[in-house]
Amino acid sequence: MFLVVVDAYSKYVDIVPMSNATSTTTITALRHIFSNFGLPEHIVSDNGSQFTSEEFQKFLNDNNIQHTTTAPGHPATNGLAERYVGNFKDKLKKMVDSGEPLQTKLDQFLLTYRATPAGLGKSPSELLLE
Repeated sequence: MFLVVVDAYSKYVDIVPMSNATSTTTITALRHIFSNFGLPEHIVSDNGSQFTSEEFQKFLNDNNIQHTTTAPGHPATNGLAERYVGNFKDKLKKMVDSGEPLQTKLDQFLLTYRATPAGLGKSPSELLLE
């Protein structure tokens, strides 16, 4: 299970392995990401209970983060994140036979993805850190 976080402007992606999908573990993962890049103004998520709980809503309110949830049963309404989930799963399947630990595979995927120039001729890392 993974938490996938995508910056809408730069397309910079972070993928965090999750032992479970509780509000507490999700908040912990987001705090770590936000400690590196700052708080977002807005997030979009699915309707998982980890994102709709009182605990998560309090976290959002305490940090002045607006939250939009996608339409139930329609993951395409969060197409950006869903596309990266699919891409990552495809790449992960191809790496399965390498014998390397999951974190090593994840790091290789993220390094390659973040350093590859995209539509604006710059990589997600370059765009995020401008």
